[in-house]
Amino acid sequence: MSESVESRMELQKELKALRSRISELEGEVKTNQINRDEPKRSLEMLESLLDAIPDVIGLQGRHHEIIRYNSAGYKFLNMTEEDVQGKKCYELIGRDKACEICATREVYKTKKPAQVERYEEEMGVWLDVRAYPVFDKQGEIVNVIEHLRDITERKKAEKELRKSEENFRSLFETINDFLFILDEKGCIQHINPVVEKRLGYSAEELIGKSVLEVHPPERHTEAMGIIADMLEGKRDVCPIPLLTKEGKQIPVETRATKGFWNGQPALFGISTDITERKQAEKLILAQHELARKLGSTIGLDNTLRVCLEAAIDNSGMDCGGIYLVDDSSRELRLVSSQGLSPEFVEASSIYESDSPSTKLIMAGEPVYVDYEKLSVSPDEVKKREGLCAIAIVPIRYKNQVIACTNIASHSLNEVSAISRKMLETIAAQIGSHVARAKAEDILKESEEKYRVLFEGSPQGILIADLETRSFKYANPTICTMLGYSREELETMSVADIHPKEALGHVISEFEAQARGEKILALEIPCMRKDGTVFLADISTNSVLIGGIEYNVGFISDITERIQTEKALKESEEKLRVIIETAQDSIFMKDLNRRYVSVNPAMEALFGLPIKDILGKTDDEFFDQEASIHIKEVDSRVLSGEIVEEEHTKLVKGQQFTFHVVKVPIRNAGGEITGLCGVARDITEIKRLQELESRAQRLETAGRIAGQVAHDFNNLLAPLMAYPEFIREGLPEDHPVQTYVNQIERAASQIADINQQLLTLGRRGHYNQEPLDLNETVNQILQQIEAIPATLVCELELSEDLMKIMGGSAQIGRVLLNLITNARDAMQDIGQITIRTENYYIDQAYGRYARVPRGEYAKLTITDTGSGISPEILEKIFDPFMTTKTTDKKRGSGLGLSVVDAVVKDHDGYIDVESVVGQGTSFYLYFPVARQAETVAPKENISGGSETLLVVDDDVVQRDVAIQLLTKLGYQAEAVESGEKAIEFLKDKSRDLLILDMVMPPGIDGTETYQRALEINPDQRALIVSGFAESERVDKALCLGVGAFIKKPLTQRTIAAAVRRELDRVESAVGLE
Repeated sequence: MSESVESRMELQKELKALRSRISELEGEVKTNQINRDEPKRSLEMLESLLDAIPDVIGLQGRHHEIIRYNSAGYKFLNMTEEDVQGKKCYELIGRDKACEICATREVYKTKKPAQVERYEEEMGVWLDVRAYPVFDKQGEIVNVIEHLRDITERKKAEKELRKSEENFRSLFETINDFLFILDEKGCIQHINPVVEKRLGYSAEELIGKSVLEVHPPERHTEAMGIIADMLEGKRDVCPIPLLTKEGKQIPVETRATKGFWNGQPALFGISTDITERKQAEKLILAQHELARKLGSTIGLDNTLRVCLEAAIDNSGMDCGGIYLVDDSSRELRLVSSQGLSPEFVEASSIYESDSPSTKLIMAGEPVYVDYEKLSVSPDEVKKREGLCAIAIVPIRYKNQVIACTNIASHSLNEVSAISRKMLETIAAQIGSHVARAKAEDILKESEEKYRVLFEGSPQGILIADLETRSFKYANPTICTMLGYSREELETMSVADIHPKEALGHVISEFEAQARGEKILALEIPCMRKDGTVFLADISTNSVLIGGIEYNVGFISDITERIQTEKALKESEEKLRVIIETAQDSIFMKDLNRRYVSVNPAMEALFGLPIKDILGKTDDEFFDQEASIHIKEVDSRVLSGEIVEEEHTKLVKGQQFTFHVVKVPIRNAGGEITGLCGVARDITEIKRLQELESRAQRLETAGRIAGQVAHDFNNLLAPLMAYPEFIREGLPEDHPVQTYVNQIERAASQIADINQQLLTLGRRGHYNQEPLDLNETVNQILQQIEAIPATLVCELELSEDLMKIMGGSAQIGRVLLNLITNARDAMQDIGQITIRTENYYIDQAYGRYARVPRGEYAKLTITDTGSGISPEILEKIFDPFMTTKTTDKKRGSGLGLSVVDAVVKDHDGYIDVESVVGQGTSFYLYFPVARQAETVAPKENISGGSETLLVVDDDVVQRDVAIQLLTKLGYQAEAVESGEKAIEFLKDKSRDLLILDMVMPPGIDGTETYQRALEINPDQRALIVSGFAESERVDKALCLGVGAFIKKPLTQRTIAAAVRRELDRVESAVGLE
């Protein structure tokens, strides 16, 4: 801008010289009449001079007509001399009239030079237009010299300058720091609004005044020295605080640079309020100091005194006390106090567990209030103490309130924000110290252990230089944590305590914390002196110590927390597996009794996928009666009660009895949020209990009947013997003979009944020997009275039926009783089917009695009679139970009781099935007597020497199979599961596998064979099972199993099947 002014001034001088020269030349022509060539040379020289000027110079007539331009003018207009000759200046830019702002017109008007700046829209340029009059001798204007300069760039620069000045002004006025400008004498030349707002002065009060007005008087000399140094460039930071109009000091960090203001040297400064930083420094130093004191303090009383002094000193309050929570009574006891009257201390020394004060503190939240406004009304003694503001801050340890600090002031009406933060930080810091000191007093631990528990902060602390990252200070806890001494750590840096592979991440976190972008760095790997690594959470604060900025790091070893979290996850996983695999139904409901979680057992019970159960209530799964009952129980549980009950419900059309336990679910606050229940299906248990109860009743009745029969047997002797003696002493035609015969028949019937009673009481004596049920059946059928044509007796007797151990007469009585009952039920019209078979039971089952797993000879007697109703079926084995009402058919009611007793005497089991109108079936299971099995000499049974592997989960079946196969010459081994069979086959091959079909809880025979084929594609196998053929058996046969053998195994059946499979043509393997 200054260069532009100078150029313009020079141009004006040149124009003035030109005008003067023109006048001189005209005078010389007229007065001296010099040679005509001289003016011409002068004009040529003048034109050369004008053309050399870069600005536009034009000569105009009175009516704006152009006389001529210099070369710059024609170039600017992009026209020739002929193009502009005689035209008006405004016509040259496309206008039809003169410009509203016209310097030439102003010259004609005022006869003085004129200057205007205007924007030529047609040309898109800004012009500085200056017009100078040319006078004749009479002083009249004859022409106007117009000087035009393009100032477009200058205008743009001025616009940008104004914008920049506006931005600077906005920044200056809105920035939250203190901004000021001082002259060389330290006088304030300019301030921003923050200075007025924060210091309380108006601009008028400070402008022109010394900056010492806003500095503490005791530091005026120091301030002037710093200003002088700043002006000389020796320093740029000033630590002196600012002073408000009210006399309050504000800690600031002031930075200034030298510059010019209104052409004079000045300081441009910015002062940043570092109150929060100072407070943070104070807080950290207070923590450090407190930790240091606590580390060397012995005894609970001293510990509490140190804590209380720290709380009072750092909060700006003047009195207070610390209360401890009594572990047994939960009372609050004042154990340390300062600045309070003895009278007040005595009145406030203890608060009962249920008092308002205790409840207020045990709520766990800090309370800051005017003492008079506490919810606890103070008594007269406490009122006389004159307390104003009070801070009640609970002290926690392991998330439990163990104590509290009650800090108060006799003068302050409010607890400041920094005081609150300080008190809460101290309370958080001292919790573990108080707890440990308390434990030390109780346990009377040694001084060394006490020092370990209480010296220093529970967190490791390291203070590191922000630039060098070297450690300035290390506390005892971090020394222990890392395994270094304090002296060693204070010669080390950040890089020395972290693994090399993690150093990049660690440095990145350190720098982010140093920049203030984050406070807490999580799971940072730290390396101990011995090279082991642990994870730590590191929180930091930035502090200024001795003019150097440091990072204060608080290090917490989170190894235990990570292990706990891992253990928790493992525990949760175990719990999930237990719940998902549990056979009991486990569920959770919300407060609206809607299912929010169920396990697979619940899914199987309802026969619905879990997603179709969640969100629904029991109204959608049970009948109205059951639903109402469940709702009542749930209401009790949701009110806090634990309920255990047994209840029978209809599920999917079937009656189930459940043992149910329900408990309320509570959140961390103790509020009930729902309920959890476990329902165990005890339907089968109940049925078995009923069977056991029935068996006990029958046993009791049998013992009584046996005792009566034993005594009655002795009384029968004369009734059986004397009729013969009487008959011999009377003539054959004597009328008494008829009575004697009736007595004898009655005595015989009584003896028969008595024998049944003895059998019922298991007092009958008989030898057990190997017995063929088929032979017994045939013998009994020959003994019974003739069967009428209206009755069909169908025999289905197994040819290879295995023998049992028993008494022929007793088994015969069982058969006779059952056949007689069947005939009576059909009234000799219908069909009786008697079937025998070898039968193996894989899993215990039964309708009337529970038949355990094992090998049996099964006897089935089925009739097509009227059947037995369910209510009577439950009682048919009870002694003296009969449904025969006519005198001719009336029985003793002991028939089926005797059957039940005889079967039990043979270690057997009886089951029954009946449908009214269709008939009844009795199933008798007698354990087989393998030791009685013999092979007929004439029978040709082939064995071999091949290697066999028996796979069966039943140890008895494994032993039986091994004995049979060994007798046949085979090399046989056995394992108890499909999984073990696969492991066996990985190491040893076998010519043939004999696989049990059902082997819970592992893989079955089909799956075992399928996996065996992966090891040996040509593996041969047989499937055995006590169940009938199933889809799984069919699949095994399709895979290549040679045959299916039904249990129980006999030497004949297993010998034939094994030999047939081993002799099968190789190419046929897997095709049958």
